[in-house]
Amino acid sequence: MKRTTQLTIFLLVLLSTFLNPIYGQSWGDYTLIASQGSTTTKLVTLTGTVYKTWTLTGANGYSSFLTPDRCIIRIVGGSGAGAGSKIEKVNWDGQVVWSFSVGAHHDICYMPNGHVLAAVLTTATSSELSQYGFTGVTSSLKYDKIVEIDGVNGQIVWEWRFIDHTVQNNNSSLANYGDPSSTPNKFNVAVQGSQGYSDWQHLNGIDYNPARDQIVFSCKHLKEIYVIDHSTTTAEAKTGSGGLSGKGGDFLYRWGNPTNYGKTGSTFGVIHDAAWCLGETYQAQREDPSASNYHPFAQMISVWSNTNVSGMCIIPPYIDSSYNFSYTSGSSYLPTTYYKKVTLTGNSTNMGGNQMLPNGNMLLFAGAGASTVYEKDSTGGAIWSNNSANGCSKVTRYSAAYVNGDYATICANTPIGIIDTTHSNNNQGIADIIKPNITFKNPVSVGEILKINQLEENSSSLIQLFDMNGRLLYSTINTAEFIVPDCETGLYILKINNFGYKLLIQNN
Repeated sequence: MKRTTQLTIFLLVLLSTFLNPIYGQSWGDYTLIASQGSTTTKLVTLTGTVYKTWTLTGANGYSSFLTPDRCIIRIVGGSGAGAGSKIEKVNWDGQVVWSFSVGAHHDICYMPNGHVLAAVLTTATSSELSQYGFTGVTSSLKYDKIVEIDGVNGQIVWEWRFIDHTVQNNNSSLANYGDPSSTPNKFNVAVQGSQGYSDWQHLNGIDYNPARDQIVFSCKHLKEIYVIDHSTTTAEAKTGSGGLSGKGGDFLYRWGNPTNYGKTGSTFGVIHDAAWCLGETYQAQREDPSASNYHPFAQMISVWSNTNVSGMCIIPPYIDSSYNFSYTSGSSYLPTTYYKKVTLTGNSTNMGGNQMLPNGNMLLFAGAGASTVYEKDSTGGAIWSNNSANGCSKVTRYSAAYVNGDYATICANTPIGIIDTTHSNNNQGIADIIKPNITFKNPVSVGEILKINQLEENSSSLIQLFDMNGRLLYSTINTAEFIVPDCETGLYILKINNFGYKLLIQNN
């Protein structure tokens, strides 16, 4: 008996030794690799097998991401400091869902409402330069703005401009006159950055936090990251008031280079990316709308440093029950240093990024000149790598639940594009492309009884209503109708016996 027990223990230890490096360390299942200049985007498994390949028209630009409905959002064209020509959404089968012409520079971010945030390079006019008190530059100034794009309807629905949130102490007659060292929520126009005014900020990382309705972005030449309020209107975004924070479009938080606002403290070199550590933002919101309990690192911000060839994550000084951040007047923004730093060997002169994973590992890619992406554990040890990422700006890891999960399956089976209202039933029905005998009124209003045709005799029917974030709003069984619940006007997913349909709900 004793000998059998010892043998069992030995075998368990042996199995643990061999299996843990394979199954116990890496997080997620698929890595998205989309090299700039290539017309191919792929999902690669942890074993290096290509799980999915998209062959696209037009070269990949700086950024590409996988959306919750198994589509690719990508910048098309552009290289180096140049902006791309457009942003497009491509479905699982390689069909372009929508395309929007815009000079994206460099990064984009997919939002839960289906819109896309994009950094766009723009130019200040000579009159604007005079209005904002610039000296040393009179003809033109390249700077970045952030726009929210509704690709389905082909329009920009929100805009924030860096230049609207500046301060200067040269001309007291101008509206932005003030003391830059005591106004860290605005940017000092006298600070030129590493490339002067020829390329002032060079915004190259952008991400969205749905729980806080805030945007984080990085500026390479200013060596700093910033957080702004997205809950404002475009008009409020030009000012210092409005939105959930009450601060309008002014900086809510900044980190990385306190010398920019006249303070002392550590600097972390060239910063080339910034992202909330939510990871699969959509999944975080689906499981927990606050996202605070998604994983231990969800409220952190990840930052890539080209100078240090490292990925860092920081803990911003949130104020409890507030959309603002703690700041002590006269000091630099906290934290004074990073929570975690993971380095790579070699150089990182351009691009690069890191993703904080829910288990504490970090996915890192050094950008231009590199070809290998690494996953490293909390001690900095490499536990996974793939050497096919040459030309990427950064790479992203996804779980199988995100790529092939319930919501992804629903959306994959859902007609894409404008809702079809040409079916019978007074031209207000929609026929699913997979199960054409199911029809229902569409659009429908809140409080209205929605009757699902052809289900009257089906006593085992299951009807579920999801919002576009994948949250279940309503569920009923053994019936062919239900009262539309109170919700905002918009597009929703109606799941009937595991088939997905798009439903437009109007809150009149």
